[in-house]
Amino acid sequence: MKHLYALSFIALVLSACSHSGQDQYSESGLSMQPISTVPAEIIPKTEIASLPLDEPQQEILISGTPGLALKLLDAQSKTRNYVVSPLGVQYLTGILANIAGDNEQKLALIASVYSKEVDVKTINNINKILIQNLSALDLYCRVSTANICVYDQNTQMDGDIKSCLETSYQACTVPANMLSLSTVDRINDWASAHTNGNINNVLDRNKFMGGQAIIANAQYFSAPWLKEFDKAGKDSFYSTDPDKAEQIDFMVSTLQLLHKKTSEYESVVIPFGNGIYRMIIHLPSDGVKPVLSDLDISSFKPSIGTVSLPLADITTSIDLADVFKTGFGIDVHKIIAGSDSQTVPMKEMQQNCRINWDEKGTEAASASVSLFYEGDLEDIPDDHLPIVTFKADHPFYFFITTADTSVILYAGYFNNVN
Repeated sequence: MKHLYALSFIALVLSACSHSGQDQYSESGLSMQPISTVPAEIIPKTEIASLPLDEPQQEILISGTPGLALKLLDAQSKTRNYVVSPLGVQYLTGILANIAGDNEQKLALIASVYSKEVDVKTINNINKILIQNLSALDLYCRVSTANICVYDQNTQMDGDIKSCLETSYQACTVPANMLSLSTVDRINDWASAHTNGNINNVLDRNKFMGGQAIIANAQYFSAPWLKEFDKAGKDSFYSTDPDKAEQIDFMVSTLQLLHKKTSEYESVVIPFGNGIYRMIIHLPSDGVKPVLSDLDISSFKPSIGTVSLPLADITTSIDLADVFKTGFGIDVHKIIAGSDSQTVPMKEMQQNCRINWDEKGTEAASASVSLFYEGDLEDIPDDHLPIVTFKADHPFYFFITTADTSVILYAGYFNNVN
């Protein structure tokens, strides 16, 4: 019997632009623009080569995002599959930093994501650039994000905060009856519409006790592999039980990719669409180890590889309040929204995620919510590339990122456990 492995993976997917004008509130509920019928005027007409971030902005992302993803992953059990969205947390935290009434709370929230003190205005500018431009990086890939702030219809939202959310985060800000379960249903419908039906119940109507405001972020990613996989059928997979070897479905593809192998791990980078978005798969040699420090793919080498991956469909619900307390030392229940004259504490903070992939491509989605209640592939001839065989037949990490890995969208873990 081979040595026991714990199969782990990290899924990271970028999200993009959804104009706040799409979502309005009426007596009949939130009128949502289905993803499948996004107005033509908000669909990118041309691709852009890279995100228009300056060097300091890029450094803020690169220095902070891996640490956030690692803490989100560490908070999950290694005995099951899971997927998380660091970018969803990044957007949600950015919005919270704008509405937090206490400056120390603003700085603590930002530091939790970026591992350093950065002013709120800078974070708003970074997130605005991401929201406006991620969808234009690859027209073969479908990427979107939507933000919404629903608040008590008997109160008035601060004008500066309202303007910031609508401008920097393209958020829809709407008043609602916060004592009505229909508001919960409308938020859930909104999340479902903006995740292509993957996230249906971001709020539990059976536990809803009313509130003053609900802030939510929804993301969606769908992309074809640059080269489709062939389904290879059943193959051996060693689970966490060393006495059992389970046969599961694997898919196989031979393609040009980036590759790196050391005594501790082997990694490959598999491109989507036009190659801007890619999945990084990290296969530890022995067990599950932190690997986010290895997301820098500059040392990876172009190769011709035969890659074997298991099929997957994973859903996860995450208590972000618990993650922030154990991972960052921040009690989000003490986060206060508002001014000196009117303050409202946070009740809960959570995220629901789903990712699935098959021979044709990958689909991923997330919805994050807070409730307040009071190295590119080089152009080298194929015959000069090394030949590699990469088979994920034991636990592995995987990431979906942009080409420079500066933005991490989803992160997860695969252990062949349903």
